[in-house]
Amino acid sequence: MLSTAKDLLVAAINEAPSGTIVMVVGPTGVGKTTLRLKIEQVLSEQSEPFMETDPGRLPFVAVEAAAPDNGSFNWRDHYRRTLVELSEPMLDCKLKPKWIQFAHDSQGKQFVRPDASAAQLRQVLESAVQHRRPAAILIDEAQL
Repeated sequence: MLSTAKDLLVAAINEAPSGTIVMVVGPTGVGKTTLRLKIEQVLSEQSEPFMETDPGRLPFVAVEAAAPDNGSFNWRDHYRRTLVELSEPMLDCKLKPKWIQFAHDSQGKQFVRPDASAAQLRQVLESAVQHRRPAAILIDEAQL
């Protein structure tokens, strides 16, 4: 059954127009995360030919959607997690700060760190997805 689900999901990802949302839903313990891991393997294998000529492209992005602490989903946290998974370089330099906060890196050097809004993070995420061109963004819900 998992093999059939994997084949159907791979076909849905490969044949879907850009921007399509494909959802896999089900109760806890039915194999959604196992299915995601198998999909990651297939997408990685399918991407090998273009990774040699286009190393900036990613076969997929997998991110965990953290459960909300207070009942409201934290989009800012979700965008940041996704950007990290996209290996977006120099994230803080790409965000226009509302206000500037000074921080120190591991060597003690001071740098300017913007406190990005959800809208700014979403804009950077959209740009990163356009440049990295993953075949799929796989979002797995967090278990508590």
